[in-house]
Amino acid sequence: MKPILVRPHRGSLADSMKLVQSINNEQDLLKLIRGDCGYGSTKARAIRFSHYGRDFRTGWDTYLITVRGYVWGFANGRISGFEK
Repeated sequence: MKPILVRPHRGSLADSMKLVQSINNEQDLLKLIRGDCGYGSTKARAIRFSHYGRDFRTGWDTYLITVRGYVWGFANGRISGFEK
């Protein structure tokens, strides 16, 4: 699988882009989300990817990442198993 770029949602795009990380699999994503404040006990079944659209600011074909129904962040691709 090709690595995907992931960024947590923050107050501004600039703040969010400073936190971009490359992930390779489900375990990488879980580690990243669990390391974020308030998401320490997150299970894989609580995470969803849904297509969000083209973001011309970043050049990404963007996917929204939600955890328990709340926006956690965005990615430039998806990991199978997390689709809505």
